[in-house]
Amino acid sequence: NHNRLRNQNLNQLMKEKQNHNRLRNQNQNLNQLMKEKQNHNRLRNQNLNLNQLMKEKQNHNRLRNQNQNLNQLMKEKQNHNRLRNQSQNLNQLKKEKSTDCDSALIPLL
Repeated sequence: NHNRLRNQNLNQLMKEKQNHNRLRNQNQNLNQLMKEKQNHNRLRNQNLNLNQLMKEKQNHNRLRNQNQNLNQLMKEKQNHNRLRNQSQNLNQLKKEKSTDCDSALIPLL
């Protein structure tokens, strides 16, 4: 009878030990899953941040290129205007010279 009680207690202890080990393993597995989930989230956030930086960089480059193109157009427009003004001034000088010549010839006629 004493041996039977001792065996029952021993069996109970073994069950409790197994249950404890099973719960400890479950907890370790859960902790591992949590670490992996946190790592996954961290990497996902890094990727999102990198994507955002890439978009901002592309936008910056696009705006810089637009600005360079606009600056080039402005230079070409200024050059065009300068040449047009030079041509108008030259034409005006030619007209004035022609008129001067005609005026000088009238008394000779």
